[in-house]
Amino acid sequence: DAVVEGVESILSTLHASLPKEELKFHIMKISKLYMAIHLKFNPSEYTTILHKEIKITDKILHQLSADIYQLWQNYKTLYDPASLYFIPHIVSIATES
Repeated sequence: DAVVEGVESILSTLHASLPKEELKFHIMKISKLYMAIHLKFNPSEYTTILHKEIKITDKILHQLSADIYQLWQNYKTLYDPASLYFIPHIVSIATES
C-alpha cells in the first residue's frame, strides 16, 4: 500500500498520469513477492515471477515518463532477491523520494 501511495505522490508532483490500476497491481505484486522470497515462501518460484513483474513495470514506466522511469531504475535494484541483505523497510526507502 505504501509503495502505491508513494507512486501516486511522485506522479502528482510531476503532474503525470498513468494507467493507475495496472501499475498499482504490478507494484503491489513486486513488493509482496520480495517479502515472500526473503521469508522463504517458495523462493525460486517467486523469484521468477518477481523478475517478470519488474520487467512489466519497467515497460509501463518507460512509456510513461523519462523522470519516473529514471527514478524506477534507481529503486528497482533494491528489489534484488539475490541481495546479501534483506531490507524489510524497502517500501519506505522506495517511496520516500
